[in-house]
Amino acid sequence: MWSIADLERISLSMWNATEEIEYDGWILRFAGGYTGRANSVQTYGGSSLPLPQKLAYCEAMYAERNIPILFKMTSASQPHNLDAFLKSQGYILRNTTSVQLLDMTQDTQRIDDAFTFWVGNAQDGIFPHDIAKWMEHAQRIKQISAKEDASHQAILARLAMPTCYGIIRDTSGDVVGVGICAYDPHEKIGGIFDIAVHPDSRRAGYGRKLTESLLVWGRMQGAQTIFLQVDMSNEKALPLYASLGFTEKYRYWYLHKPD
Repeated sequence: MWSIADLERISLSMWNATEEIEYDGWILRFAGGYTGRANSVQTYGGSSLPLPQKLAYCEAMYAERNIPILFKMTSASQPHNLDAFLKSQGYILRNTTSVQLLDMTQDTQRIDDAFTFWVGNAQDGIFPHDIAKWMEHAQRIKQISAKEDASHQAILARLAMPTCYGIIRDTSGDVVGVGICAYDPHEKIGGIFDIAVHPDSRRAGYGRKLTESLLVWGRMQGAQTIFLQVDMSNEKALPLYASLGFTEKYRYWYLHKPD
């Protein structure tokens, strides 16, 4: 049902850059350098100009903003020889991410159990949370700098669709995990992102409970599909999401030019 271009477009609407430039089918995104998604060239759109001309333009735009240039690549990138061309110009692989989907129209017992847990434990903080407080928790848990935090806030401030800013607490009441689920009511699809558990609280099941709770929130909004993005190097998250029923739709990867 979902094409790569569809999911790329939807994911961009859930993680807004602070500046975008459309150029011959591509989208150049800028957000102060915080995260690749908001600071890279999106290449799924059509392309007609000569590649050397397009590359020179893109490199100049990122250099003007003092942001390292990244190209976000998929099997649907245009033109089809873009990956080979960029590598011939000295670009190399940075990392690869799996985009995974979960069909929410299949009411599994696991999701029903998560719904019961979510309702019964709302007082523990697994619910749509105040964004200002959520940002404080996220900065501490993700251990990001003040500059990155400012860019992070600017990105989320542009998120206009219904959104759950979820948190999870440990047995002592401390917030140890954060995550977001945004819902696109037109497409009936939700996106889970910004999942993080404090390093001192990992491998205790908090990530699973938080993700399940965000799935429940998405289902309550009417989501028929939920997607998420997970780095292929994340050896702990990949089996977790597989156990929740997520399956890979496609992968994207970033190409960058070393200094």
